[in-house]
Amino acid sequence: MKKIVIALLTLFLISCHGGYKDNEKIGTIEGYIKDILTENTVSNTTVKVQDVEFITGNDGYFPLVRDGGDPYIIPKESGDSYRIDNSNYYLKTGISIFSYGQKNLIGYITPKPITRAGEAEPIKFSIGGQIYADATGESLEGATVVINGVFQEISYMEVLDKNSSFLVTGIPESEINVYIFKNGYEPNSTIINLNEDKLDLRIYLRDNKDRTYGEVMGQVSGYNNETCGHSVITVGQKGSNYYQFIMSDSFGNYIIYGMKSGEGQIAVKSPGFYYPSAANDNRIDVVANSTTIHNVKMQYIKGDD
Repeated sequence: MKKIVIALLTLFLISCHGGYKDNEKIGTIEGYIKDILTENTVSNTTVKVQDVEFITGNDGYFPLVRDGGDPYIIPKESGDSYRIDNSNYYLKTGISIFSYGQKNLIGYITPKPITRAGEAEPIKFSIGGQIYADATGESLEGATVVINGVFQEISYMEVLDKNSSFLVTGIPESEINVYIFKNGYEPNSTIINLNEDKLDLRIYLRDNKDRTYGEVMGQVSGYNNETCGHSVITVGQKGSNYYQFIMSDSFGNYIIYGMKSGEGQIAVKSPGFYYPSAANDNRIDVVANSTTIHNVKMQYIKGDD
């Protein structure tokens, strides 16, 4: 059995630093801290802008004002960065703030793998099963299994032998996507919350003689070309429920295997940034048996003027 281990993630997060306008900016800053995966607000998170600090409550909201309620002043020399810190999430620094009177400012943070009480390292589990052809019920030799997700350090890709069985071990507790594809068959995408060993998956692929696949790779960066690590990339086919998601490495690089050839769609979320800039089309033309390059530039977080 041939196994390829692809290191795509790292344990630390590169900051995304933004620019600022030439004139001095004066105003209040307020917003929400959210989990980048679930969009849920995150409590007990420290938000610090220069010397002003606030800890979010249950609603994840942070109003940043100085003592006495004086207007918050951001001098143009400051670099406009602030810091978000929560022990269950990767550290985030350097979010750009550049409009007056910020409203609805969102700070995304990326969760770390789950660690059980009393455990120094995340609990790890195994996943395995067998792939079959839907039409015949026979084992499907040559199918490829890709296990992606937002977990520590590694994504997995395995090309199956004639027994069509797979087994991947050492995955931290997390939500993963088990994605199976083979030329001439429709893909299968299964989202699993891996909180125990799952070793008896039975997955069937439907015939489609015209179906072929390619790869999508690129880099996520800020508008001034700063690298944006730990961005979450979701790629799928237009009009299809099948998709893959993965986290970029610390330099914003990503690669996704087994995308159906034709027009695809991409969505990106990055800590400290809104969605891709208007200049970035979210469509991707995937070429069969080839690699499609798709780099993404993100918009800076900012509120309403």
